[in-house]
Amino acid sequence: LVDEAQRRGSTYVDPPARLSRLIAEASSEFALGRQADAHEAFVLLINRWLSGCLAAGDGSGCNLSKLGFQEKERLEASSLVGHVFGLQVAQRMACESCDYASKKSDVEYCLMLNVTLGMTQEELQRCRQDSLAKLQSWRRRPLGGGSSDSNVSPTSLEELIDEYMRQERIEDWKCEKCKQLGGVRSFYVGR
Repeated sequence: LVDEAQRRGSTYVDPPARLSRLIAEASSEFALGRQADAHEAFVLLINRWLSGCLAAGDGSGCNLSKLGFQEKERLEASSLVGHVFGLQVAQRMACESCDYASKKSDVEYCLMLNVTLGMTQEELQRCRQDSLAKLQSWRRRPLGGGSSDSNVSPTSLEELIDEYMRQERIEDWKCEKCKQLGGVRSFYVGR
C-alpha cells in the first residue's frame, strides 16, 4: 500500500480503508451496510491465510486441499499462521467414580472468553440495564462521543482465563468405563 502511494506521488495512505474494502470483497458478510464485528473479520482473515498456506503447499507438490481434516489441521498448525496465532486447547473429562479420564485437544486461532462468566445474577442484570442505558444514551448523543464508564465490577484478562479454565462438575456425564454418572471437566491452553 505504501509503495503504491509513493508511486502515485501521494503522501497519505489509508490502509484501514483499503483493508476494509478487501475484506468486503472477500465475503458478502462484510458488504457495506451489513453488520459484522472485528472478531468475524479476524476469523475470516485467519481462514483465508490458512487456506493460502495449504494452497502454497509443503514443497511436496501434493494437493493439500484434498487431505483429511486432521492432516489439514496438523499442517495448518505447523504453518506460519499456526505458529503466530495457533493455540492448543484441550478439554479433560475425569470420572468421579473411577480413574477413567478422556482428553480431547484442538488447534484454535482465537480464545473466546465470556466476559460475564462468573458474574452473579445481580451483576448480570446490572450489566444488561447499564448496556441498555448506554445504547439509549448513545442514540440520543450529540456527535463527538461520550463516556464508556460502567457500573459493573471491573475484571482482568487473568481473571477471565482463570474462570475459563476452572474445573466444572458435570452431573449428567456418563463414564465410558464404569458407566456411573458424574465427572469433572477442565480446560487447558497451550502454546
